[in-house]
Amino acid sequence: MIREQEQAIMTGVALALKSLRSDKYLDEIIGDTPDNFFNDKNGRVKNILVVDDNGNVLDSVVPQYNPREREDNTTKYVQFTDVPLPPLRRAAPFPDEDEPLPAWMPQSSEVDFGQAGAFYFPVQTDKGRRFIIVQLGSSNTFTSLLERQASRSASYTLMLLLVTTLVTGFFVWRFTRPIKELSTAARKVAGGNFEVQVSTRRSDEIGTLASAFNEMTNKLGRARELEMQLHQAEKGSRGPTRRGYCARDS
Repeated sequence: MIREQEQAIMTGVALALKSLRSDKYLDEIIGDTPDNFFNDKNGRVKNILVVDDNGNVLDSVVPQYNPREREDNTTKYVQFTDVPLPPLRRAAPFPDEDEPLPAWMPQSSEVDFGQAGAFYFPVQTDKGRRFIIVQLGSSNTFTSLLERQASRSASYTLMLLLVTTLVTGFFVWRFTRPIKELSTAARKVAGGNFEVQVSTRRSDEIGTLASAFNEMTNKLGRARELEMQLHQAEKGSRGPTRRGYCARDS
């Protein structure tokens, strides 16, 4: 985070110096700079100002603070005091430490690292002293980015868990359904129904078990049928004998 902040400040100063040496405004220069420090959503640099010794804003990343031409061809400047900024902090010493700050420049204040703040640099030019002010947003921007990335990772993990649960549930259902059918069929066989059959479409161990179950019920059914035939035959053989005995007795 410290390295990111230092890079953001130095990038802002470099762009401000570039604007002083060219006829372009900062918003035009940044438009040609593919730097993530100035990204609207995740960028750390919120504004860059170039202010003269009288407090006039000569350039700004925000176009509304740039100078404008009046109808009488004079230039209208936005005053530095009219620009909303977080607490200012000196980022570089003055060439002359005894040189006083301009009246419009507030005293340097202590800003906790990571909080939103503005850093000012004095620059001597052939047109007088200028101040480059780089406004940084809170490091919570990076924290929010990390939180969004963590939330996205958590979403992917939850989706993976959901898919895994569905796949696992499908396989559990696939294996428990035929076992449940076998259990139901076994209870029917125990109740004397030997005509019950289970599906044998599977080619795994469950299918082999189902085939063995069907073969068992077929054998039980044939045995039951033979038993009934024997019972009927035995019953039929006993019937005439009893009638013969009755005739002789009479």
